[in-house]
Amino acid sequence: MADPKGENKKKLVEGVQSAVPVNDTQILVTRLTGTGDKLQLKFLEIADGVITRQNVLDEQQNGSTRPGISALAVSLDKTAVAYTKINFTAPTFTLFGFEFHPEELWLADLNFSGPAARKLVNNSKDFIEDLHWSTDGNRLAFIHTFHASTGAGYATEIWSVDKDGTHLAYLTGPDEGTYQGENFRAAPATNLLWVGPTELSFQSYDQVHFPLWIHDLTLGKDQARPLSLNADSRSYHYCEAVRRYAFIKRGPKYDSPYEGLFTVSVDEPGEGPAPGQLFDGGAKAVFDCKGDNLLYLDGKGQIIMAKLNKDGSVGTKVKIGNYQYSLAADSFAANYGSASIAPDGGAVLVLPPTTNSDKTLTIFRLDGSNISLQDANFPLAGETADWYDAKRLVLSSPKQGGYLFVLVNISTSPGTITLLDSALQKVVLITQN
Repeated sequence: MADPKGENKKKLVEGVQSAVPVNDTQILVTRLTGTGDKLQLKFLEIADGVITRQNVLDEQQNGSTRPGISALAVSLDKTAVAYTKINFTAPTFTLFGFEFHPEELWLADLNFSGPAARKLVNNSKDFIEDLHWSTDGNRLAFIHTFHASTGAGYATEIWSVDKDGTHLAYLTGPDEGTYQGENFRAAPATNLLWVGPTELSFQSYDQVHFPLWIHDLTLGKDQARPLSLNADSRSYHYCEAVRRYAFIKRGPKYDSPYEGLFTVSVDEPGEGPAPGQLFDGGAKAVFDCKGDNLLYLDGKGQIIMAKLNKDGSVGTKVKIGNYQYSLAADSFAANYGSASIAPDGGAVLVLPPTTNSDKTLTIFRLDGSNISLQDANFPLAGETADWYDAKRLVLSSPKQGGYLFVLVNISTSPGTITLLDSALQKVVLITQN
């Protein structure tokens, strides 16, 4: 932990395998015990850089090839955590020449009075991955797969269960039906996202297509409905305020040319593939969407902030900065860098692609003007940048032999830059406070 000035750095926990924030003062960690043979799920409360309360919610023998406890997912009301746990009593199966035990789905209450872990889903055959709470907090969606981390080409099934362990149900996958003369499979399914209490969207990848699907639990059907049959795999962004996905559409094959930026409503009527609506025919990449603010790269190499209307039409458009990206050929793995919108929608940060001569992070107002930053005696060219809150962001920037961890504050003029830490390994922000 470090304060926003980069001072008072303190080590909180050793042996950490993963960490997930619960709220401003509480964190969940999985950590190895002193002997390293067991993995604990610990609930920590922190004040002034000191752990004030803690509780071991669960403990499991650690796996030799996968963590004994993993895939932490905190409930929306912050009262419970769902996670996977190795079932050492079940027979093993072979993957990549290694023997694996299957995983089961568990739930623990977030309290400091005692452990209350309980099993939600028995499992004696495969892995459970990618846990997601529904928007009403009543159920969990998850993936069954025989492949670690749902690798390409491996079939996946999507299931759900209520938070009390009832109504366990197979939803969809791996076979998703035939459209336009081609078969589609969730091999794997990725990026599950609840867009309503009973509406689950997800992407799939079968090494040929990158479809986007919507599955409505109330319809009682095994197959999901395609919202988009082909797109750039990295381009799908959900615009919550208008209930639309934005994406870069391709032709029928993965190496087809781009057809531009399209959007589609998750409430699109009908049962077959949704037609989608053209938003910008020359666009090359979608960076972010917050509310109805859509951030993308147009065909001229210019970053654009646009308003997306609920009917899919275009509202206002603003150029962000004066970037003219050196666009690569229309290739599947084009590098367009990254850009994102502040949590309140009030600013935009840009990390240019590594192919650009200028690789420095810059920040802009929504009218496209640049926010000036004080001079720093270290580079602001980063690999990753994440908004800390509406006015501050953190940057992980490579340096010789390690990484710099930098805080940029735009609440002042010019914005201030503070070195938080200089580490030998990459630094990952766990929680903001």
